[in-house]
Amino acid sequence: MAPTSRLTKMENVDEDSMDVEQTWVRLKTGDGKRFTLSKSEASCSNALRTMIESYQNVPNASAEYINLQSVNSNMLTKVIEWCRAHCNDHSNNVDATCSRKSEVHMTDWDRAFLNALSEEELFKLIHVANYLDVSSLFESACHIVAKRVEEIRHIYELESDFSPGEEHQILPENSRQCNSYVETSYN
Repeated sequence: MAPTSRLTKMENVDEDSMDVEQTWVRLKTGDGKRFTLSKSEASCSNALRTMIESYQNVPNASAEYINLQSVNSNMLTKVIEWCRAHCNDHSNNVDATCSRKSEVHMTDWDRAFLNALSEEELFKLIHVANYLDVSSLFESACHIVAKRVEEIRHIYELESDFSPGEEHQILPENSRQCNSYVETSYN
């Protein structure tokens, strides 16, 4: 069952009706779609937050769109939906690194949102979450992929190539490699 969409009035927002007390962020995707969201929603993305902060002293910058040429509108819609659901979470203020925890905190809504995606969509979403530095989405989506791999192993009765001791030894090494990948990706 797909989660109820928390996405409202993203495209073609009537700017005259927007709350003047709220700061709005405008985004434009590589496929030309335009989105408007609140600054608090955009702040779920460390990359967008950094861009917003760097444009604060630029005259008329609020009237411009932030161009996200390597992001398509379908995936940005998913990221914005996630950000709107999590814009008040403090978990989004952490660095975008692979989780060192064995379990990622996810709500039922988070699981339903991510499990509703196809494999292809999930992998694209992981790339976009990494690019925009939405760490909670990145970690949660990676966790769902890992769970799907475990389910496939269980269904087809596939054994791990590693002993439990070897897996325990490899996890910290993979975590470091993943951190290195995240730090060097999209640079």
